[in-house]
Amino acid sequence: MSGSWSLIANPPANIDTMLLLTDGSVMAHELDTHSWHRLVPDSHGHYETGSWLAVPAMPDNPALSAGIGGPTYAPRFFGSAVLKDGTLFIAGGEYNHLVSCDMAAATLFDPVANSWTNLTTPPGWAQMGDVPLCVMPDGRVLLGNLNNSQTTFFDPVTRTYTAGPNKLDSCSEESFTLLPDGTVLAVQCTTIPGSEKYVPASNSWVTAGNTPSTLPQSCPGIVAEIGPTVVLASGHALTIGATGNTAIYASSPAPASPGTWSAGPTLKDGSGHTLFPIDAPAALLPNGKVLIAASPSPPCSFPGPTEFLEYDPATNLATLIASPSNASGPCFTGRMLMLPTGQVLFSSHSNRIAIYTPDGAPNAAWRPVITAFPASVHGGGTYTLSGHQLNGLSQCCCYGDDATMATNYPIVRLTNTATGAVIYCRTANHSTMGIATGAATVSTSVSIPASAPTGNYSMVVIANGIPSAAQSVTISLKKIEIKEIKEIKLEKIEKVEKIEKVEKIEIKEHKVEKHEIKELEKVIVENKLKDAENIQNLQQQLSNPGPTMPASDPALTAALQSLSDRVEALSAQVQQLRAPITPEERPTVGETPLLHSSTPTAEKEAE
Repeated sequence: MSGSWSLIANPPANIDTMLLLTDGSVMAHELDTHSWHRLVPDSHGHYETGSWLAVPAMPDNPALSAGIGGPTYAPRFFGSAVLKDGTLFIAGGEYNHLVSCDMAAATLFDPVANSWTNLTTPPGWAQMGDVPLCVMPDGRVLLGNLNNSQTTFFDPVTRTYTAGPNKLDSCSEESFTLLPDGTVLAVQCTTIPGSEKYVPASNSWVTAGNTPSTLPQSCPGIVAEIGPTVVLASGHALTIGATGNTAIYASSPAPASPGTWSAGPTLKDGSGHTLFPIDAPAALLPNGKVLIAASPSPPCSFPGPTEFLEYDPATNLATLIASPSNASGPCFTGRMLMLPTGQVLFSSHSNRIAIYTPDGAPNAAWRPVITAFPASVHGGGTYTLSGHQLNGLSQCCCYGDDATMATNYPIVRLTNTATGAVIYCRTANHSTMGIATGAATVSTSVSIPASAPTGNYSMVVIANGIPSAAQSVTISLKKIEIKEIKEIKLEKIEKVEKIEKVEKIEIKEHKVEKHEIKELEKVIVENKLKDAENIQNLQQQLSNPGPTMPASDPALTAALQSLSDRVEALSAQVQQLRAPITPEERPTVGETPLLHSSTPTAEKEAE
C-alpha cells in the first residue's frame, strides 16, 4: 500500500528548488528568475490550503557580467542549504536567465530581517555552477569545485571560506551526503565505480570502496550523471544510480575505513523496463521508505514523464506507485521537500506543486525526544529546548548533485488545545547539524511569536516530518507586561485624582475670590455713602453759611470738587468689580464635577 497525491493551492509561478525554513514556512524559487515565494501553512497547519507571501528578490551581483545575464542573479540549478542559525544559503548556478553558464555567486537570506546579503565566493574559483555541497555537523558548509577535486568550507559565522582537502577525483556531478558518523559520502562520477568519503577527524578524503554495480550514467559530451543518495533510518545509505541500479553503503565502526557496499534493486516501470533517475530527487519518508523519482528510457535524452517508486528497506524492493498530475516532464525538473506534517512537496518547473501523503507511521525509536523545555512561556520570548535526535536520522531530501534541500534540523509546532490553531515557532542556533545523534543531548533555541495568543498548547518538536511525543506548554503574559498594565492603570487613576484635585482648588479659589469682591464692594459702598453724606452736609452749609464760613471760600470749593471726583471713581471701581467673569475664568460647577468624579470607575469598567 502506498500514499496519495494532491495539489497545493495557487502556486504563484513556475517553481523549482524549495527549502524548509525553521519557522515551518517554505521558500520556493521561481524558475530562471531572481524571485522567491514563501508558502505559509494555514491556521490549522495545512500546507495544501496555505498562503503565498511575497519575498524580496535576490539582489543583483556586480560580479556577474552582462554576457551571462548579469548583474541579475537568476540561476536554474544551484546549491542551497538552511544553516544552523536559520538563514538560507544559495551558491553557484548553472544557467542564468536561460544563458548557459556556470556562475560564481553566493547570497544569504535572513528570514527575520526578510532581506538578502550578497556573499563572496571561494578564492580562486572562477566557476561554481551546479555545485555539490553539504552542511557539516559543526554548521560549516562543505562545497566541491565542479572543475577539479578542490573543496572548501564556508563558515556562516565569519562568512569566509577556508580551503579543504582535495578529493580523490573531480567533484563534478557528484552528491555529498552526510553520514551518521559525521563523514561525507560521495559516489565518484569520473572514476567509476569508485566512491570516497571525507573524514573530519583527519581532514582528508579516503576511499569508500567500489560500488557493486555501475551507478553513474555516462552520456555523450557530458560528465556522467548520478542520482541521489539517502541515509536510511538504519544509518545505511541508499545510493540511487542514474543507470537505474541502486546500492547500499554501510559505514565501518572506524570512520576512516572503507565500509561495505551491497546491491539494491534495479528500478523498473510497470512493463519491466529500467527507469533512470538522472539528476533526480528522493526523500526519506516518516514510515522509513524512500520516495524516488525517475525517467523512462532512453536515459540520455532526458524524456518524461517522471515516474515514482517507493523503496522499502525491509524487503530491499522498489515498488512503482502512482504519479501526480504535475509529473509530465523529465525527472531532473523535479524537487522533493519534506514538510513538518510528514508530507512531501514535489515541484517540477511548473506552476503546479503536488503534495504526497505517505501511509504508515514512524517507528517510535525514530522520534525526537524532548528532555527540557519551560512549562510556561510568553510571546516574543526565546527559550532553549533540549532533547535527543532533534535533527533526525537523515538529511532526508536529496538530489543528483545540486538542489540540496536537507531538512535535518528541529521544527517546533504548537497546537492550541482549546481552538486547534497551529503555530510554528522559529528555531535557530542548533547545537549540531549532525544526524542520528542518538542518546546525546542536543539543543536549539525556540522563539515564540510575539503575536501568539495566551493559552494552553500541545508542543512537539519535529525532525524530517517525524514528531516527538507532545508536551504541555502555557503561553502567558510576561510579568513585566502585567506590571506595565498595573502601572498604566495606576497612572490613569493618579491622573484623574489630579484633575479632581485641581478642580476642587479652582472652585475654592473662585469662592475666595468671590468673597473678597463682596467685602471690597461693601467697603466701597460704605465709603461712598459716607462721602455722599458729607457732600450733602457741605452743600447745606454752603447754601446757609454761618458767621464763620464765607460763601465764596475757594479752598472749600476745591475740597468739595475733589470729594465728588473720588465718589465717581469709587463708583466706576464697583462697576468694574461687578463685570461678568469670562468663559476662561468661569469654574466648573453643576453636573461636570460629578462626571469627573465618576471617571476612574468608568475607566476601570472599560479596562
